[in-house]
Amino acid sequence: AAAASAAVPEAEGEAACCEARRAVALPVPRGAAEYAGWVEHPDLGGRLRIRLLVQAAVGDGKWQGEWEVASRQREHVSIALFPGGRLAIRNEEGRRRTELRGRVTWRGKLS
Repeated sequence: AAAASAAVPEAEGEAACCEARRAVALPVPRGAAEYAGWVEHPDLGGRLRIRLLVQAAVGDGKWQGEWEVASRQREHVSIALFPGGRLAIRNEEGRRRTELRGRVTWRGKLS
């Protein structure tokens, strides 16, 4: 699993990372439908910009969305929230499977 630094809710009015789609906010403190931050992993070539768009709730603590890495790679992802503020984000397509594990801080950051 790659290490992710804090991803913060995107400011309103900022351009969306992904094609316009219905977006939903995650039910966390200061929940948002779009997050931006950095991910770092040696296999990915170091530190890369990542943006996450939450597109739909699918039930039972799970959501679907899309992430964009380094402004060039877009993939559909599944997002799962667990007790204690833990979360997992996994790509659903592509040659390799990537999973980011982290938590939601009391300020609403994903880290």
